[in-house]
Amino acid sequence: RRVVLEPPTLHLLAASACATLGVGLVEASLLVQEWPLGNPDTAWFVVRYSLQQLFPSVVWVTQDAKLVATAMGLDPHVILRDLSGSTPESANVLLQTQFLSTSRYFFAGFMMLAQMFRAGSVSMHSFSEYEDRIKMGREPPLPFTGGLVIRLCGAH
Repeated sequence: RRVVLEPPTLHLLAASACATLGVGLVEASLLVQEWPLGNPDTAWFVVRYSLQQLFPSVVWVTQDAKLVATAMGLDPHVILRDLSGSTPESANVLLQTQFLSTSRYFFAGFMMLAQMFRAGSVSMHSFSEYEDRIKMGREPPLPFTGGLVIRLCGAH
């Protein structure tokens, strides 16, 4: 018998989610003005930014860093670096974060979805096997929870 959420599927799904979150942490640490471990507000921003990117990354979307900072009650101009791209330093930060965003999209969009589709495929296969075992008399059908069954055909 196959289990829908078998350990290899869960392990790969968890690894994909962890990789997506990890890339989000690195990305956020590039966006902030000071090192995350030196300031609790900055550290919480980095964590929150990474978490906010997990599900949007599946569909290749990035939550805006300024929006995340504002939602946390932080001033984006104080906590975030210049992200205008008008200076060499700012342009390099933007290029690096865009590369990291693409990496997040890969881990979330392809790896996580592949594991979800794999779980769905295993589920459909398990249902088909169960149905076959019922037809061959090896497995009782699920108990009927209510209602009345009327057979409108012959005995054959």
